[in-house]
Amino acid sequence: MIEFISFTNQRNKEYQLATQIVSESGGKSVIKLPLSKEASGHISRIQKTLALGLDTAHFTYVHSDDYKDGISFDFVAGESIEIYLNHLLEANALSEFKSFLTAFFQIYKGDFAGSLIPFRMSEAFAGWFGETVLPDCTDAARYTNIDITFDNLIMHNMSHFTVIDPEWVFDFPVPFEYPIYRTIRRYFGNSIDGKYPSFISFADLVQLSGIDPSAIPAFEEMARHFNSKVFSAKIPRLQPAHS
Repeated sequence: MIEFISFTNQRNKEYQLATQIVSESGGKSVIKLPLSKEASGHISRIQKTLALGLDTAHFTYVHSDDYKDGISFDFVAGESIEIYLNHLLEANALSEFKSFLTAFFQIYKGDFAGSLIPFRMSEAFAGWFGETVLPDCTDAARYTNIDITFDNLIMHNMSHFTVIDPEWVFDFPVPFEYPIYRTIRRYFGNSIDGKYPSFISFADLVQLSGIDPSAIPAFEEMARHFNSKVFSAKIPRLQPAHS
């Protein structure tokens, strides 16, 4: 039985998918299917990147299997980091909010300590993110999930997180801090900006995350290139966050 279904038809045809939450006798699963022949290549790309071995010490990727012409993921029950942080927002618990984010980003960065490489521009990177000029000495991971946003992270405890909906994993070097920027940018825009304007600023989130503020203009340029590739020109773009 289909309990939920959504469509990414605001995207260009090559990336349009249907996402279903399906309940069966064996439990729930999340199924992604292409909405057109053009999107079959996107499904194949996801399947390829999920086979890279992405688990780290604290982050486990949701189990996936091939399903017809799409992908099936296990349904992971639990509270996302986004929901947990929203509870802290509603309670005006700023100290706990800051402490959690500081600890979380230390854990995330620690899982990649010793494995980062110098970022080098590549044809694959330029195709997705443009020939963006980045600060010198920018580090990169060999494989990168740019969509580790707080709604895609199920928190079991501070030692174990499950990554769900891993649609945007890339098998070429991407600046290591870009997914962190993307995560705080999305959370600020969705949960704080205009709702809790006096709680915390975007500049404070940047500081808590530990990313280099001088890299943010380059990260915003990367985001613009990515959005122009994936989304229809008719869809409004997110504006840069302000502190």
